[in-house]
Amino acid sequence: MRAANPTATVLLAPLEGESRETNPVRILTESAAAGSLLAKLPEVIHEIRVRIALEALEAGGDPVLRDLLFALDAASQSHPLPGAAPRRPLVPIVVSTPGGRLSFLSTIAHFGTSEDVAIRDLRLELLFAADDVTRAALIAMAS
Repeated sequence: MRAANPTATVLLAPLEGESRETNPVRILTESAAAGSLLAKLPEVIHEIRVRIALEALEAGGDPVLRDLLFALDAASQSHPLPGAAPRRPLVPIVVSTPGGRLSFLSTIAHFGTSEDVAIRDLRLELLFAADDVTRAALIAMAS
């Protein structure tokens, strides 16, 4: 993901530390810097956990998804949700950077077809800049 997306490389760099982990969920759940990088980290962890739990139900016992759920459960213990969190089609994510806070809206695009196994149940998480400051920062990072 990071090799194909230079902006993601810049945004996720504070989470990496010495790790060479490539899975975004593991990066998020294993990094001590996650709490200072992401505002509302408990809500982000909760939403990711709900999304992966749905994936796990459909996948029927997938060991990778099961391990990610365990990691998210452990992260939820360290970063408890302050109250009930409603499911939303767009999840606000605020990232603290040296240049200031960047605001995003995250959503999942789900593609499905019965005719093409290659894209059956393909899901992509999309981050959209939520304001002009974030949009300008992303353009600068990609340059």
